[in-house]
Amino acid sequence: MDKRNVIINYLMDAIKSGEYSEGEKIPSEYELANKFHVNKKTANLAVSTLVAEGVLERSRGAAGTKVKKSHYPNGVITFLGCLRDSFNFWGFMVKGAQDEASRRNYALQFIEYPQNQLTNLWEKLIDFKVSGMLVCSYGLIKEQLPFPIVHIDLLPTEGVIYNSVNSDNFEAGYLVGRHLLEHGHTEIVFVQKNYEPHMFIRANGFVAALKESGIHDAKSRVILSASEPAFVLEIIKQKFPSSTAIAYDCDHGALEMCRFLIQNNIKIPEQISITGFGALTQMNPVLRVTSVEQNPIAMGRHACSRLIDIIEGISQTPINDILPVELFNGDTVAPPCENHPLKCR
Repeated sequence: MDKRNVIINYLMDAIKSGEYSEGEKIPSEYELANKFHVNKKTANLAVSTLVAEGVLERSRGAAGTKVKKSHYPNGVITFLGCLRDSFNFWGFMVKGAQDEASRRNYALQFIEYPQNQLTNLWEKLIDFKVSGMLVCSYGLIKEQLPFPIVHIDLLPTEGVIYNSVNSDNFEAGYLVGRHLLEHGHTEIVFVQKNYEPHMFIRANGFVAALKESGIHDAKSRVILSASEPAFVLEIIKQKFPSSTAIAYDCDHGALEMCRFLIQNNIKIPEQISITGFGALTQMNPVLRVTSVEQNPIAMGRHACSRLIDIIEGISQTPINDILPVELFNGDTVAPPCENHPLKCR
């Protein structure tokens, strides 16, 4: 590495570490030349390179060369999503994105827009010259837009190239299955209420956990039904009447089932255990459903960070990041009841 780059790297590291903060004077070119045993011309070239890149700015006279103050914002990021969630899952995701955007000196605007009018939105965003876009709950954006896009919670499709950030849905299903098995449940069903691809991956993780424990009919224990709890229970009673635990692919479905069971005098978890996904009820003082924490704030933060990396040329595309999940041990799982309530009814 030539001496000029050595000086450049030294100054960049010192700025990033906070040794020289915004508006603070750096060592003179004479001091840099002495420090690195080079002539003043080499030190001048190093400093001039960082001035041209907008990292440093020269002042007249004794003021010297300073770390350039950043101007807010470096750019504007659009978050296209939906906030129609009573548990604020998507709101937490937007908060994470906002935190990261602010940290990296970007402004973030949230937009919820009619699906059938997105062409109008693209025109507005192009005119506004947004730097990039985060998308959640709108499916795959196929248009070729003049700014990068990162999709959140949308699994990569084979043969289609796009940027995505997802939680580990397979591990999530596996964790739920293992948790119920560790509590002694072997008669378990998984209710898949949603038909999106990542929901099938959750079911696959659940099946893997059951197969690992020797339950050979694990795959048949996945019930695909978006029906009301009463209808779902009828299916379970017909196919698996000895069920002691019901795992849902989402907290909303789990909560609907919990309410229905309680209304029908079935105690949770004393008589039957219920699990969900999303850990949406962890702050609920009445009923905290055992679930999987997907950390929406961390997802939003990570997706925004990756988007800015693309904008600034730090990351190459495509990106397909899978984020870790963890079990939320709520109040709806206990060892199996001796008298299976579904069989008795």
